[in-house]
Amino acid sequence: MFTRASPLLLDAVLLNSSWINAALLAVEFSCIAKYFREPRVDKSVYRVLVCASSLFDTVDSVGVFAYVYEHVISSPRTIFPPKHWSIRVMMLASSSSAISEHLFLIYRFWALSRNLYVTSFAILLVLAHAALIVAGFIFVTMLPSSPTGLNMATTFSAAAKCLTASADIFIAIAMVLHLRRVKSPFRNTQSMIRQLSAIAITSGAIAAVTMLVTTILFLMDNVFFNIFFLSSGRIYTLTILANLRMRKEISKRSTIANTFNGQTAGISSIHFHRSLGINADDVPIPLVHVVNEMTGESSLTANDKPKCPPGIGAEPS
Repeated sequence: MFTRASPLLLDAVLLNSSWINAALLAVEFSCIAKYFREPRVDKSVYRVLVCASSLFDTVDSVGVFAYVYEHVISSPRTIFPPKHWSIRVMMLASSSSAISEHLFLIYRFWALSRNLYVTSFAILLVLAHAALIVAGFIFVTMLPSSPTGLNMATTFSAAAKCLTASADIFIAIAMVLHLRRVKSPFRNTQSMIRQLSAIAITSGAIAAVTMLVTTILFLMDNVFFNIFFLSSGRIYTLTILANLRMRKEISKRSTIANTFNGQTAGISSIHFHRSLGINADDVPIPLVHVVNEMTGESSLTANDKPKCPPGIGAEPS
């Protein structure tokens, strides 16, 4: 492949791609260190996904550096050098990072909506993506020097990238549609929901556009596809970290004025009810779930259920 690219151009693209990958990996490690230094407020499943993604990206980066080193000094130059182990490592590791990001977004959507049908379909997309990657890996491993093996691996890889982009777009649309159903008369809460919708769209769009551009360039035999392909795993992990970071920022900024005592309270489920003197049963459950899940607040317990001030929202005797 890439017979139209000169060896000098190919070497330059691969070297620059590895440098971009190294820069993104450094940013990722910095974000992870900052994430774990902060007080623990997120669920354990999120922290496990962050650790798993960082491990996958480390392995993937080892494959990237080995691939670039061996490819630049090898001859002839092909995208799948015979018996090349690093390309197989990159296939599995980068796909694992993508699956981690999808599971993160799917779990967050499920925690908010409890929509079994949408969640099941999203999981099917992830499983199909994993199956295609495994199939491509098998062909590259079994037939490393055969044109048939390389062509089948190319086909499966392109299909897997399309499924990855489809999963990102589907989850983002599902999240936005669910957030649009959440109703609140409070301006600050409406602003928070708009911010969360923007985060959902951005999360899906960045990864999806990256995969679509990678797929198009890959199928065109364009050497510049390496710039996106070699760093794709880092983009997925940074998407997870950005979501977790923005969620905390929204939680800090989202405050509402207490109209009864002049104080300001955070927009958590407990503060929400107490500051406005509303029964917990009177607030739409989806709104409470959105506030709890998207801002990292814990759920209400039986002892936390607020009591109404006298004469406001009181239950009839």
